[in-house]
Amino acid sequence: MYPFPALTRTQAKPSGSPIGINWAQAPRNLVACYPFSDNSFAELVTGTVPTGKSGASLGFTPYGSGVQFTSTGYLGYALNPASASWHNATSPFSLELVMWPTAVLGAGSIVNMGQVTAPVPGGPDSFMQVVGNSNNVVTYWNFYSAITTSSIAPAANAYLHIVITGENGLQTLYVNNIGQGGATQATPFDEAATAMLFGMTNSTGNPPFVGTMLMANVSSAMWSTAEIAGRFYNPWGFLQYEQDVFNSSMLSTPAGNVIFDSAGYDAFAGNIDFGADSFKAMLVDNTYNPSKVTHQKRSDVTGEISGTGYSAGGNAITVSVSNVTSLNQAQLGFGSVSWTSSSITAYGMVIYKSRGGAASADNLVAYVTLSPVPTTSGGTLAVSSFNLGMQM
Repeated sequence: MYPFPALTRTQAKPSGSPIGINWAQAPRNLVACYPFSDNSFAELVTGTVPTGKSGASLGFTPYGSGVQFTSTGYLGYALNPASASWHNATSPFSLELVMWPTAVLGAGSIVNMGQVTAPVPGGPDSFMQVVGNSNNVVTYWNFYSAITTSSIAPAANAYLHIVITGENGLQTLYVNNIGQGGATQATPFDEAATAMLFGMTNSTGNPPFVGTMLMANVSSAMWSTAEIAGRFYNPWGFLQYEQDVFNSSMLSTPAGNVIFDSAGYDAFAGNIDFGADSFKAMLVDNTYNPSKVTHQKRSDVTGEISGTGYSAGGNAITVSVSNVTSLNQAQLGFGSVSWTSSSITAYGMVIYKSRGGAASADNLVAYVTLSPVPTTSGGTLAVSSFNLGMQM
């Protein structure tokens, strides 16, 4: 049995090529994003293109397009960040891989970091490698040293999500949002080469990855289990596509606005009932930086404003949900809210389920940027009703 529930539409890659990154929703400390959306295979953060390409072409899966590898293909980039940032003994990192294997070969090499030679045996003896075979997913460090072996077998023609995190000598592997344990790596990754290669053989001659790589991301932070869960269930939400431009005929959440990942989970788990629960809108200043993935409770929110006419916790607001089938979107509808006889300035508004007690119990729903920045002096700060949508 494949080890996760039925895939959601948020795991399906949008069509077309992304035009940018919504940094308010991006994975923490993202330093490189490889969306693999067209034949240029440009890296989205810096715009660099592959330094080497052989037998790799645009391929298609039921969950989106990516770079397709056959029995001989590989795709290489200059490593971002450079290898000095990847010393597992000192520097934190996370590597995320989203893929669709079409065949599961013995020790098929998914990605190598640090190996710069063509896919032939005899390369450098210090690199990090991720392989997938018929029994498990394995990470290697320093050539022959197997660091972590998963209990989950990758399946052909199925969605596969891998995250590797590391910091202070500890490496942890996650496969399909299931932690596979951690292992201490005494010898740091210290290869002078600065290459990241997808789909190629390793230096021992193991076969390459066969299938389609949908996306790869590199972070200079060690992601938490909650962040990894958010990435597993919605890997594409931080990418901006032309069709995501917000207008009256499209309900996608615009850049600068956030529907917190936890809101979807809370709705499915019964922690939020949009038809019956009480909700509030609180105002924040420009010091609050919403995290779509890690912020889940009102206690995670900082920078709440104060001033005449504003009470801590904010004012009541109505929230409804509807299904927009023509756009394959769930629409959250928010009623109007106002602060009368107020003297305040606000940069953003946070909507949450109010339980009437501790901030740590209140479930976050959404963050909305207020632009232009409203300021009142004995007047009314009013926010009209609005809608936000998320792809289903």
